[in-house]
Amino acid sequence: MYVVNDNSLIIRSFYKGSLSETFFSHADFPNTPESYKDETPVLTQYGTSIAKTFGNGKVKLTKAYHVVSKPLNTYRIDFDTSSKRLLIQPGGESDNAIYDENTKKNETWLAAFCTVELKKIMTEKGMDMVTGFLSNSGQTETIAPCFK
Repeated sequence: MYVVNDNSLIIRSFYKGSLSETFFSHADFPNTPESYKDETPVLTQYGTSIAKTFGNGKVKLTKAYHVVSKPLNTYRIDFDTSSKRLLIQPGGESDNAIYDENTKKNETWLAAFCTVELKKIMTEKGMDMVTGFLSNSGQTETIAPCFK
């Protein structure tokens, strides 16, 4: 159980009939950027190559950036496309044919994004997850999570 009182977080634990309390203040949770080695240049290079080879030139790299270090060292690469053949079609929740078509598009994007080359980069740079977001005018179309 926890309680916040006088700007302190108090965690109360009951175990075998005894109560223990642990107190935390704001100083215990510093609001500072995490320390990490910026690996976005190598991901930007990788994203540029994906953009050139996937979607017949209709995919553009938007940005690559670090998301969090813990619990997983995670990065994200964003792409934009206007190609209708890559966009997810509405109605898949009620139409099996649309659902199947959208599933194939998701699988194709995952296979194109999460390559042996990316997994090698991830292993060399200590990345646990890199996710490729394919969007259209700011609307996410499909997501490819890649784990090493």
